[in-house]
Amino acid sequence: MQVKHFFASANSGVGFLNYFCNLNAGSDNHFTYVIKGGSGTGKSSLMKKIGEYFAERGEKVEFIHCSTDTNSLDGVRLVSHNILIVDGTAPHVQDAKIPEVEDRIVNVGEFISPNVSKYKKQIKDILIEKAKLFSCAYLYLESANKIAKINKKLCENQNLDLVTSKAESILEKICSAKISRKATERKLFSGAVCENGIFKFDDINNFSAIYTIKGNLCFCEAVLNEIKKGLLDSGIDITTFANVILPEVIDGIYIPSLDIMIKTQVKNVGELEKFNDKQIDILVKKAGECIAKAKSFHEKLEKYYVENVNFAKLNLLCDKLILDIENRIKC
Repeated sequence: MQVKHFFASANSGVGFLNYFCNLNAGSDNHFTYVIKGGSGTGKSSLMKKIGEYFAERGEKVEFIHCSTDTNSLDGVRLVSHNILIVDGTAPHVQDAKIPEVEDRIVNVGEFISPNVSKYKKQIKDILIEKAKLFSCAYLYLESANKIAKINKKLCENQNLDLVTSKAESILEKICSAKISRKATERKLFSGAVCENGIFKFDDINNFSAIYTIKGNLCFCEAVLNEIKKGLLDSGIDITTFANVILPEVIDGIYIPSLDIMIKTQVKNVGELEKFNDKQIDILVKKAGECIAKAKSFHEKLEKYYVENVNFAKLNLLCDKLILDIENRIKC
């Protein structure tokens, strides 16, 4: 499980959701470096360099990706030490709560030249266009959310015996014995809305084992909830993944200690449900197209900043942070 890739935020069916507060859930002993700075100031590159440095040295690392640009990072977590390096700027704003005890603000904005101010009008125009595109994307996703709720309503009243049987068959393979401890649940997202639909990192996460639950939405949800309860009752820590379109529904469970992923594959059989699924796919793709256009504007925005950032100082800061983290690990 040395390296895993997840999302802690999402452009969802109910707007932008941020689960960054869950990244170190269940740990009383943790430390967070909150990176502050505008677009194009090197936050993602800084976090990527730190993450790769520790991954190469055998540390278990979680790369937390941006839900708008999957190639960009919003955070890096050193799992064994509960150390988090996270982007603390909008839309997932985060600040230090107990400075130098539990967290620290790291300002990369100080490396930006004041010369960037000459692009004030261009930057403002880009921000207006980005906001407009995201508003359209959220309207599409809101519509998809409403149709998904129709499908959920159509498949209510599941066979409880079948749900319990399926859940127990998976739990028997996973839980060899009950552990006498209070387990924790961490909630994240496994996917993000992209131009071609919902993107997931399943292919590169290389889980030790994957269990797939197939059926309609209500059956899959009911089985996962039974498994979730069984795992927590057995003292096993888990990460649950919220459905991007229906965030109140979980569509996956990850067991870090076993490196096991349990996911769903929703299959609707009714003609109306199949029709609704097609509409949802269209709406999600349209939302993704809006997000892709917003990303292209964001890239234009970044260029104004990139040419005005002192990257030599940024690299020195990166090396300093790595050294600081290494000292913290040794302690």
